[in-house]
Amino acid sequence: MSKRLRWLAVALLFVGAVIVLSFAVNGQETSVVGEILETVVSMDGIHFPLIGDLMEALNQDPEIKAELMFSPREYLATQTLVSSPIILENDAFQVTVFDLGKESEIIEGEEAVDTHWFTIAEPLEHLGYKTKGIGFLYEHIGMFIQETKEIFDDEVTIERTVDGEMITYLETITGLTDEVLDELRVAIRDLNGLGLDDTERFDFLSNPRQYIYDKTSITLPAASYRIIAIDFDRAAELEVVTRGETRPGLVVVPEGIGEFFDNVGIFIQQAK
Repeated sequence: MSKRLRWLAVALLFVGAVIVLSFAVNGQETSVVGEILETVVSMDGIHFPLIGDLMEALNQDPEIKAELMFSPREYLATQTLVSSPIILENDAFQVTVFDLGKESEIIEGEEAVDTHWFTIAEPLEHLGYKTKGIGFLYEHIGMFIQETKEIFDDEVTIERTVDGEMITYLETITGLTDEVLDELRVAIRDLNGLGLDDTERFDFLSNPRQYIYDKTSITLPAASYRIIAIDFDRAAELEVVTRGETRPGLVVVPEGIGEFFDNVGIFIQQAK
């Protein structure tokens, strides 16, 4: 780990630890920053670049992607596309994978029924996005946030490293701030409690960026963020989301980290 990253990580982890202890002492909910930092630290760092390389390969190959969707935890541990297995134990992490490339309709009788289950609020046209990001996944509703980046005609592919991947997560956290993330958690948790046909849930799925702007004090501009809104109830009809469930008796933390491309995504949450 580079000296720059080490000091950045130590500083952020110190702040996160103080936040966690403060909330625990006061009997309050742990901050989103504290939960995400704990998830990052609890994972084996070598997995970060491996997950990035694997998901990039799966994004290009629908046949192999199907293997991931069938049994995500087992596939990660046995795949040979990247140099090492990716072990995410079921007593420590929940792993959820997403097939973003599947058609969003099913056929009932002779009629096509729209089961639109996710929306991507894309960045400005001239911008790309970092595939790594952070978010919230509840039982019914999820939201994933990625930072934007400049696109250059002569852009060179840079090899993923543990340092570089960790910095992406830490920069996303610090860019959004504690207060913004905690307010977002409340908004997504409230949405999760609404019924499938509630208009607010529909508004969120239709335009997540505008919904957050209207319902909170938060602005997530297209110049800075790509946003993915997810409805798990609608996704279940299409079999486009698979959760690698945890050992019984554990509680899954809603906040987590992930990697999303155009056709495939993965989200990792701590189980305690």
